[in-house]
Amino acid sequence: MFKEYIENKQKTVIFVSEEQKAFVERKLLEEVPAYFHITVTTIERYVLDLLKKNHLFQYQLLSKKTSLLAVKKSLEIDQLNYFKDVQLSEGIINALLDAYQIIADLPFDEIPDDHKWNDLKRMYQVFCEYKQHECFLEELLYKVITYIP
Repeated sequence: MFKEYIENKQKTVIFVSEEQKAFVERKLLEEVPAYFHITVTTIERYVLDLLKKNHLFQYQLLSKKTSLLAVKKSLEIDQLNYFKDVQLSEGIINALLDAYQIIADLPFDEIPDDHKWNDLKRMYQVFCEYKQHECFLEELLYKVITYIP
C-alpha cells in the first residue's frame, strides 16, 4: 500500500484523521524501519505547523480553558429562557460550541426568532466578547487556506 511513497524518496505528506494516524504509522514501520521523507499528519496539525514555520500566526486557537470559561460566561447571562439552569457537561459544551460556530457562519438577520435562537444569539455575543481575538480552529483554517502549498 505504501511502497510507492517509500520508494519515491520525495518529501511526502499523508493526511489522515487523528484516529487513523497510529494505524498508518504502524503500517509504514512494517514496510521500512525508518521513513524520514514521509510525514503522517492531520490537516489541522499540518496547517498549524506550516503557520508556525512561516511565522504567520496572527490568530490564536481557542484554548480549552478559555473555551470553557467563555461558554460558562455565556450561560451566566440574565434572562435566559431556553438555556436557563443548564448544567455544564462535556456534551452541552460541545453542542454550544457547534451552535456558536453555526451562528458565526450566518448573518444575524437569517437566524430564526424564537426563545432558543434568541438565547443562543445573546449567549454567542457574550461568548465572542469573552474570547476576543481567539478563533475556532475552523476560522483559523479558513483564514490561512491560501498559504497551503
